[in-house]
Amino acid sequence: EFQASLEVVSLLLERFPGAATEKDFNNNTPLNSACRCGPTPQMILLLIQCNPDAIRERNKEGMTPLHSACSYQASVEVVSLLLEIWPAAVIEKDNYGMTPLHNSCEFEAPFEVISLLMNKYSVACRETDRDGRTPLHSACWNNAPERVLKMLLEEYPRAVSKNDLLMGSLQDY
Repeated sequence: EFQASLEVVSLLLERFPGAATEKDFNNNTPLNSACRCGPTPQMILLLIQCNPDAIRERNKEGMTPLHSACSYQASVEVVSLLLEIWPAAVIEKDNYGMTPLHNSCEFEAPFEVISLLMNKYSVACRETDRDGRTPLHSACWNNAPERVLKMLLEEYPRAVSKNDLLMGSLQDY
């Protein structure tokens, strides 16, 4: 896992200010890429300061920086900061119909991140992706801790009766 220091990124942006708006072959901005590498809140703030629009930019998979942060186990501080800057990001879906809560449950985000997302938008546990999966399906598929499953079930008990298009019922997981 590569992670540049805040000092190095700051110097690069000072020397090449336009770099903050560049995109890679997957249409990731530096902010979206940073969200995949365990960034600090200071790194997030620096990148947003240099490119405020980056918070809403999507990559080729339709993922916002919040989706990326939730998919790569970012800290609750980083996720909280991203939500503070763009609160509506919590309801955004990527090209696969996944919300940030789906990503958090699928990619083993810290419990505090899942809890934060649930507190900001509890209806997300009812959302289904393009395969008919709820966040509970994602959590079960990835053997999420019991407290994650319990929290999702308490918010949306009917999720257990939802069938997805791939595996069928949750009992098939």
